[in-house]
Amino acid sequence: MSDPNLPQHRSQEASEQAPGEHNEEVLNALGQTILMHPDGIELSVQIGSHVEIINRSRRGRLNDTHILDDRVRKYGRIIESERPYRLLNESWGLQVAQQRGLHVPEVYSYTRDTDGHETIDMELIRGTPLDRLTDKQIRAASLQQVGLQLAKLDNISEGFGWINPHSRVGTYQSWGSYLQDYAATYTGVLTEAKLIEQSEADKLLSQTSNANLGLVRPSLVHRDIKWGNLILAETQDVFIIDWENVILGDSLYDLAIFGVREGHNEPWRKMAQGLDADINSKKYALYEAIALVGIVEYHKKYETNATEKAAQLKDLIGLL
Repeated sequence: MSDPNLPQHRSQEASEQAPGEHNEEVLNALGQTILMHPDGIELSVQIGSHVEIINRSRRGRLNDTHILDDRVRKYGRIIESERPYRLLNESWGLQVAQQRGLHVPEVYSYTRDTDGHETIDMELIRGTPLDRLTDKQIRAASLQQVGLQLAKLDNISEGFGWINPHSRVGTYQSWGSYLQDYAATYTGVLTEAKLIEQSEADKLLSQTSNANLGLVRPSLVHRDIKWGNLILAETQDVFIIDWENVILGDSLYDLAIFGVREGHNEPWRKMAQGLDADINSKKYALYEAIALVGIVEYHKKYETNATEKAAQLKDLIGLL
């Protein structure tokens, strides 16, 4: 069914680029692999009574992403039992971000079929993903733009943590209770896998339980800020894409996620400046540790460098 709160698809003015010619860097920003027909034949998809050409497609862990002539179509191939409406929440998050003046893709339509598969049609952003840029000054300045944008997302809705897709409120009464539940769930996975010690998990949970987070109203938290989700557009504006992990909480948490992934470098400092964040606070250190718990669990689940990330987590817990 269509979401009546979302605008239906509208056509864009023709760009100077010829149909079918898309910046490869933009396409690669949507994922790790670009899939093409082995014989170079154009693929197509039936849309109502007509056929649209798919110029590029990517199969991700959960979604299929198709690049059409004037837009991006994200199709939720895998339905997660714990997040059956993740693309609906992404659509809402993009709407809220756009209303607050952030540079994000415009959502054209959202649908969910009878089997529960979701589809979003959204604006195709033309530009260069920041993971393809080597100029350190441009990357740092771009992250300051990101911080300034994220700072606009305060006082959003009610509640904290996971977003109810229908009421648009958080499912936890406090930010601390969400973090405590999140940390308890995933430290349990990590101790069972012997990636961290039980004493380390207990210390993190104790610190989380006793923390004074001072958050009354939630911000919209992207929860997946990384170079590949940031595009420097032709206008020199930095667009933030891929909002399907959005939650309600503290915007400082987005900085922590970027910090544990990319390190405490100049772009991280610039992002902190944009957010006007206190990077020396105990709260920030706690956020980095909790964020890393989720990252380590992800690496364990998909059998990547979990041991290396777990060592980083142990060091962070030791500093709390």
